[in-house]
Amino acid sequence: MPKKDKSYSNGEITVYWKPEVCEHSAVCARTLPDVFKPLSRPWVKVENASSDEIMDAIDRCPSKALSYRRNNDM
Repeated sequence: MPKKDKSYSNGEITVYWKPEVCEHSAVCARTLPDVFKPLSRPWVKVENASSDEIMDAIDRCPSKALSYRRNNDM
């Protein structure tokens, strides 16, 4: 059974994670360890950094399993 995509929001941006695509390279966790905490649930803590910092970390994701949308771009 495929895993369901997850989303996390801080009101300003929504972060999406596609577990089926994730390569577990841990670039996100090394870049922003206070936001991306693989052993916690939920593992994405968007309240622990600015939206710009989170977007920058997501842009580094090699598998593109992480993505984001600015909520005001609807």
